[in-house]
Amino acid sequence: MSADLIMPARVVRDYLSSSLVWRDFIARGGFVDGDIVVADPFKAGTTWTQRIVQQLLDDGEEREQALADASPWLDSSWGDHERMLATLEEQARRGVRRVIKSHVPADALPMDARARYLFVGRNGKEIGLSFHDYLEHFSADTMATINRIHTAWSGSASPLVIPHDAREFFDRWLETEGLGCCDLFDVVRSWWQQRSAPNVLLVHYAALKDDLGGQIARIARFLGLDPAALRMDTIVEHCSYGYMSRRPERMVPFGGRHMSDPSAFFQKGPRRDFRAELTAAQIARFDRAAVNALGGECARWLETGRAPLESATSAGFVVWFTGLSGSGKSTLASMLAAELTRRGVHVESLDGDVVRTYLSKGLGFSREDRDTNIRRIGFVAKLVARSGGCAITAAISPYREIRDEQRRTIGRFCEVYCDCSLDVLKRRDVKGLYARAARGEIKGFTGIDDPYEAPIAPEVVVHTDRESPPESLAAIVAKLEALGYLPRGAGPIAPNRRGLPSPHGGELVDRFVRGEARERLLERATRLPRLRLDDRAASDLELLGTGAYSPLRGFMTRHDYLRVVRERRLESGLVWSIPITLAVSVERAEALTFGGEVALESPDGRVVGVLELADRWIPDKELEAREVYRTTEEAHPGVAYLRASGDVYLGGEVWLVDRPLVPRFPDYPADPAATRAIFESRGWRRVVAFQTRNPLHRAHEYITKCALEIMDGLLLHPIVGATKSDDVPPEVRMRCYEVLLERYYPAERVVLAVNPAAMRYAGPREAIFHALVRKNYGCSHFIVGRDHAGVGRYYGRYDAQRAFDDFSPGELGIEPLAFDDAFWSTVVGGMATDKTAPGDASTRLVLSGTEVRALLRDGKLPPPELSRPEVAAILLEATRRR
Repeated sequence: MSADLIMPARVVRDYLSSSLVWRDFIARGGFVDGDIVVADPFKAGTTWTQRIVQQLLDDGEEREQALADASPWLDSSWGDHERMLATLEEQARRGVRRVIKSHVPADALPMDARARYLFVGRNGKEIGLSFHDYLEHFSADTMATINRIHTAWSGSASPLVIPHDAREFFDRWLETEGLGCCDLFDVVRSWWQQRSAPNVLLVHYAALKDDLGGQIARIARFLGLDPAALRMDTIVEHCSYGYMSRRPERMVPFGGRHMSDPSAFFQKGPRRDFRAELTAAQIARFDRAAVNALGGECARWLETGRAPLESATSAGFVVWFTGLSGSGKSTLASMLAAELTRRGVHVESLDGDVVRTYLSKGLGFSREDRDTNIRRIGFVAKLVARSGGCAITAAISPYREIRDEQRRTIGRFCEVYCDCSLDVLKRRDVKGLYARAARGEIKGFTGIDDPYEAPIAPEVVVHTDRESPPESLAAIVAKLEALGYLPRGAGPIAPNRRGLPSPHGGELVDRFVRGEARERLLERATRLPRLRLDDRAASDLELLGTGAYSPLRGFMTRHDYLRVVRERRLESGLVWSIPITLAVSVERAEALTFGGEVALESPDGRVVGVLELADRWIPDKELEAREVYRTTEEAHPGVAYLRASGDVYLGGEVWLVDRPLVPRFPDYPADPAATRAIFESRGWRRVVAFQTRNPLHRAHEYITKCALEIMDGLLLHPIVGATKSDDVPPEVRMRCYEVLLERYYPAERVVLAVNPAAMRYAGPREAIFHALVRKNYGCSHFIVGRDHAGVGRYYGRYDAQRAFDDFSPGELGIEPLAFDDAFWSTVVGGMATDKTAPGDASTRLVLSGTEVRALLRDGKLPPPELSRPEVAAILLEATRRR
């Protein structure tokens, strides 16, 4: 026995295979140099690969012997083993390179260094369906034979019954690990473990189908043959599906004698598409089972034939969203982009509207033009994937044929169908397109008077009319993991591994014009109509200019506005919860030229910027009040401002030549670029922000210091724009912050900066908004306490914290830190919350803001347990002056 021989580690016996015969093979001489074993888990392409090997060895000549006679299926359970062994012995005597077929796992075979092993894989869902076709066409005699074998070896007297319905068979085949024969995952796993062996080559059915000539050349080299010295054109032709399927009696195992119709062996072959034959639930169930049984890399290879990923970014892929207008494509595409970016994948998003503006400008909406548009998107997406990134497309792409063309061209492709009922789409109708199409104002509108061809079997179907966006996102990510495009179960990428978080949307916007361009814009502004801003609009303009409101580049147009009001997302799908609008009177709006420019004046009359007027409309302020503020009562300060502002909104990008607000605290950073630079200089990566419009009391100090325990640094970031008249003035608050930081915080761990924004008092919505703005300032975490940005009794105490649950961490890009109410506990002798201190209300010292202000008006200091004496003294002095 050769020292290079490894004997089988186990015996496999079922009604189609028996590995016991390999013992007889070894006993009668075993392997010799040059022997070839072609193995697979049934219906993956062994016959095809056998044919390729035979044609390579014969340089395209046809043998008199049928394939099955020259290349026996040695471990068949009912084959004539004695005859097959005799054939192999004769071939060895004549010096013929022997080719042996097998369907058993690698560890049930003898593995000899002198032999070459080719293992053939195929998409497992196609294997299950093809196996059903194969068994269905077994003759009555064959079924009787395998039932006798099944009874003898399994101990079950129940005959095998092959369900006529393919889907029923598929379920039973998957649930019973092969229906008592050929456990697919067991066979694949065993050969996958051998993939690094120098005498093992993994071949995939999809690769044979897509590049037959290239794969034949690859197999030739593995067998020690030079493709250049062979008649490759003839070999490729003789190994083509058409050539083989026309000669079933010469190609099919046993000459097809075991089948009722040998030609059924080639029933569908390369034309098979499991997506047209299985339900979405069956596909998802198989994919989960494959990943669980094989791991992500092996499952991906079985699905696609692609080499295993070394990392999330080592090979690119395309996620192709399709669905009717308003079905959620852009929203999910944006969420997916954020999630993939969080996992370290380079992402390029190709939104349909953006592509038509920049890549397909001038194309109409005829079928030809639409196909051209999709081909352009597909071409760019393929380039992104080829370079190792992920391209995410979000175009309607209504025609199935052109989508399938992109699938074939791109290869690593995941189609996501956003399924949504037409009634729901009409109710959403953010752009008003369905209503206009119904009135006949738009012709050829997809879904109304132009067809939409839904995918037959996309990789993922998300039902956006009854699933939440996070639920849909989870299904998409799970599929990408199952395909092997993403590592399975990748957790969040900690900010300290990747630097500060990227600004919202990926880029820190800068709308300030400098140098000569500023002088030219100022000169042009002298000839433009002017619009004076109030304090809130001026602060919004400044924050647009500095990038604090990234990705916004100006005041919102109606499409962004409507989606933000209704869905807390921009038109692109990116999360944004507060409308940033510019309101003017009807008379003022009518005096402005649509598409022209408007000079913007600060409240003190300076020209500080220019608006490129791209949109104007009359908003539904009742809707805005209900959605944004949860009330229409004018007692709410946000609603009061909304009602008092102009009835027309202007939208468009802005350019700034100067700061709209004179800096009130010039010694403190106010721009995102400035705080980011400070964090970078200190080496911070995990930075927590604390938003405040009030002085800091001991409860605030407690929760900020708790956060500091797990962070690199704290950004204390008070609002210094417009607030309610009874709020503490910014100058007083800043003095409180300064003395508190000087005496009670480590200076090297805290940055005090100012946020020149105006308060909206929008509660949960404003909490999300404040977090995204702090992300732009470079923060990775954001403290959310009781009734954040609340006023009166319009919001629940912890509604703001719960608002973050509506979004995935990846799409927000900043992590909330939720804190309960803090109080002085007489039990523990310090600040605490319900989570950290026992006792009831009698052991807790708490004062509301109203109670603190009453004490100060009476000339009394709050107790030191609740307010540092230095802070209380500043507040008392300010109260006396007022």
